[in-house]
Amino acid sequence: MKQVRAWIYNHSSFLVSFFLAYHVLAISIAPAPDSYLRRQIIPFFQPYLTLFRLGNHWAYFAPDPASGILLRYRLRGSDGKIYIFKLTEDLVRRDPNFSRLASLFSKLPEMNPKYKASAACYLCGMHAELHPIQFEWIQGHQIRLSPWEWRRGGRPLDDDFMKIKPEEWIACSSTDET
Repeated sequence: MKQVRAWIYNHSSFLVSFFLAYHVLAISIAPAPDSYLRRQIIPFFQPYLTLFRLGNHWAYFAPDPASGILLRYRLRGSDGKIYIFKLTEDLVRRDPNFSRLASLFSKLPEMNPKYKASAACYLCGMHAELHPIQFEWIQGHQIRLSPWEWRRGGRPLDDDFMKIKPEEWIACSSTDET
C-alpha cells in the first residue's frame, strides 16, 4: 500500500498535467470546423466529451455561423396555379420590425397548429387578389456548404443545399370581402 501511495505521490504532477492537457485539447478540438485532422483525432476524445457534455459546437472558430431555418409558403389559387412566397428571405434588414418578425418566423414551425392555421388565414387574406383556396407551410433547413461547393458556385439559399420539409395543405377560409 505504501508503494502505491509513493508512486502516486511521485507521479501526481505528471498525472495532473496529462489530464489538463487532455482536457484542453478535447475542448479545443470539439468545436473545430470539420477537417481531415479533426475526423482522425475526435474518436479519441469522444467518450470524454460525451460523458461531460462538452461536445457542443460553439462556433467560435469563425466564420462558421449556425445554419438557418427558412420559412416559405405556397398558395394554390382558384385557377390551380401555385404561388411561392419566401417569408423569411424577403425580410428587409433595415426594417425596424426585422428583429421582431425574424424571431416570430423562426418560432413558427414549432408553434401550436391553431396558431399556424391562423397565420395561414392571415397570409391568404394578404393575397386575396390571387383567390387562394389552399395554403402550405414549407420549412427549409440550410445544409452546410463545404469550401469546394462554394467555389463551384453553390450558395446557402440554393434549393440544392436546403432540406425542404413541406407540411399539409390548409384550406384558406373565404377571403372575399363583403
